[in-house]
Amino acid sequence: MDLITAFESKLNLWNRQLKNEDFTHFPCLAKSKTTESAMKFSAALVDIKLEFVSRFQDFRASGNVLKTFASPFTVDIDTVPGYLQLEVLEIKENSELMDIFNARNNTLIEFYSKFVTQEKYPLLRKNALRISSLFEEDLSLR
Repeated sequence: MDLITAFESKLNLWNRQLKNEDFTHFPCLAKSKTTESAMKFSAALVDIKLEFVSRFQDFRASGNVLKTFASPFTVDIDTVPGYLQLEVLEIKENSELMDIFNARNNTLIEFYSKFVTQEKYPLLRKNALRISSLFEEDLSLR
């Protein structure tokens, strides 16, 4: 999700710069330096941004769930979906699990399957297994 947001930020930056005829990131376009070409490419960037937002809206909708999965100990609790908040608060206070997580000796999938128990964290575990199955499916399609 971070890469998606970063690319959207780049599109916004490039669009603002082209509107101001700043060709810093477009050296070939800088050679022509015309207002018309700057506006033409700025409009194209707007179209790209709209298409990009449209194609990645599912990721954006799942963004907070993905952040919770990837960073359960540092995620802002106010951004965590309500059904996961209480378990996230509990896991954040579990120093043993935090040490295991921070050691990075396990993948996220291994961390959730080995250490996040069904008995203590049923919703977090279910969420993690659902997310990991999406990535496994994606990898198997490649």
